[in-house]
Amino acid sequence: MNLPRLCWLPLVTITLSAAAPTWETLKDLGHWKRLRAEVLKAYQSYPNDPSTIYWMSQVELAFNNKEVAYDLAKKTVALKPGDADFQCGLGMTAIRLVSSVNPIKKLTLSSEGKKACEAALAINPKHVGALQFLAGFYLQAPGFVGGDPKRAAVLCQTLATIDPVQASLFEASMVPEQKDRAKIESLYLKALAAGPKSYRVQSSLAAFYVDPASKRSLEAVKYAQAAIRLEPRQVNGYVALARAYADLEQWKELDMALAEAEKAVPDNLEPYYAAGRILFLKWKDLPRAERYFRKFLTQEPEVGAPGLVHGHWRLGLVLEKLNRKHEAIAELETALRMAPGEATYKQDLQRLK
Repeated sequence: MNLPRLCWLPLVTITLSAAAPTWETLKDLGHWKRLRAEVLKAYQSYPNDPSTIYWMSQVELAFNNKEVAYDLAKKTVALKPGDADFQCGLGMTAIRLVSSVNPIKKLTLSSEGKKACEAALAINPKHVGALQFLAGFYLQAPGFVGGDPKRAAVLCQTLATIDPVQASLFEASMVPEQKDRAKIESLYLKALAAGPKSYRVQSSLAAFYVDPASKRSLEAVKYAQAAIRLEPRQVNGYVALARAYADLEQWKELDMALAEAEKAVPDNLEPYYAAGRILFLKWKDLPRAERYFRKFLTQEPEVGAPGLVHGHWRLGLVLEKLNRKHEAIAELETALRMAPGEATYKQDLQRLK
């Protein structure tokens, strides 16, 4: 199929201020590895400072150390109960821990998480995080632990008056099983109308259109480039752009996009994984896919990106298709050592052996 050649739009020059990014900025940009290093250093020097403990809890939660994050969050609230962020942080960590505990503890943590976010709203009725958390809780929790769709609707209306962009994005994230594509798209476009300069909106639309369920990679390119122009230091736009160019088989544009991504966000190589995965699924240019997966495996993944175990597994499958059986087995054995209970890895390894 002849596709139109897409014009590569070079990134805007990245000009950072002399001052280092704040911790909040690093969080918003998704630079959790950098944030972890900075917060840990501060925490070692000031282990009793409530703000530092709060950020240490946020970091531990991001890296899935849920019990540690919960204990730290409780400590922040004990030290400073009148802080809405601290209360909301406790609510989030309590709910995240629910999946890891016994049934009795689940009820206790659910109640604690709900009460903490209610406390956050009592302190600051316009706290967006607490509004989103509670709305999600009321929508998803069973009735016997406090679920209530009507209360969720009221909170969503309140959120819409405070931040219509976040309200539409939140509503899109709550679409059951993400199956109603038309509704999700309409909510994203509603968010775009309310916030055309929102990076999150542009990158969300890019990810939506590049998804196989949408199959609209040309539109994904447009929104991904718009997101990158708005904030070149964040990775999601590059991930969507890499997926779109790989799907469209625009190799020159793909390599340029990956080079720009690595230059702008050198500590997050997820765009390479994203492009390699598309190439593998399409069985296109597998040597290129191999290069991309090997590149991804050269550093610790960022929070939110696939883990190294996925990289080894995908690389093994690519090597299998390239008829390099012994190398493929080695990669799958590595993946299985990293995740001994993963049935898919076991099955693939048994097939090759």
